[in-house]
Amino acid sequence: MKIRPIFLLILVSLFSAAAVNAQGLVAGQLLKSNGKPLQYTEIELVPLGAKRLINDPKLIGISSSNGRFSMSAVPRGKYTLSINFDDKPTDLSPYETFYYPDTYKRSEAEVFDISDGIKYQKLIFKLPPALVKGKIAGRVVYADGKPVGGAFLALRDLKFDRGISFGQYKTDKLGDFSFTAFAGRRYQAAAFLFARLGTTALDPYEFLGAAESDVFTLETAPANLRLVLRESQNYEQMREKYIGGLLPEFSIEIFDSSSKGE
Repeated sequence: MKIRPIFLLILVSLFSAAAVNAQGLVAGQLLKSNGKPLQYTEIELVPLGAKRLINDPKLIGISSSNGRFSMSAVPRGKYTLSINFDDKPTDLSPYETFYYPDTYKRSEAEVFDISDGIKYQKLIFKLPPALVKGKIAGRVVYADGKPVGGAFLALRDLKFDRGISFGQYKTDKLGDFSFTAFAGRRYQAAAFLFARLGTTALDPYEFLGAAESDVFTLETAPANLRLVLRESQNYEQMREKYIGGLLPEFSIEIFDSSSKGE
């Protein structure tokens, strides 16, 4: 049986209308703890049961200058609404993972059941107080106490251990370093020292040593962290923990990762 063009056009229109109706709307306003709009901040809809953030623009919204957000093409399904899901606090979003309407626990979050034409509008998503940020300082030294200049620093957030900030900070000539951290979060600092085997950017590096601090929070960190490079056999563990597949294999001399608090 042949389908005339006019009937084909009608069928396409019907299917298109059904597809539109099958998409839901989630919209509202994102507020700070003081009730003021929180602008230019990402929030996300996460399918129930998902343990990782779904990288789909239909499920991610950015608040406007007045805190308004809207996700207008949400596929059918059940979702929770959150901020910093599967992520750690950042300068732009200094919050623990938090769920709508007012909880840190996903099990207590409201479930948005998106089906044909369902709309959730005028939501007010008020966040808890932003996390306080403070400074952590320290020094990297060799076993004999001499300072280690030019060592790279990594800061590991234990609650979100995939979030490794490696190479952003380096020690100065005296082996000193400083970086910032959020209060209440558990961290571990590490230092790595490399030497280039050659003079060009394509030459490989030699791994010279690593050091690691005890676990600390901003409130319990020593006034000056002291990281000591010592010989050991656990380089592979350190490399996987902090560097993973970011850097190529090295011609290495194994060193220990240890620390002493001043």
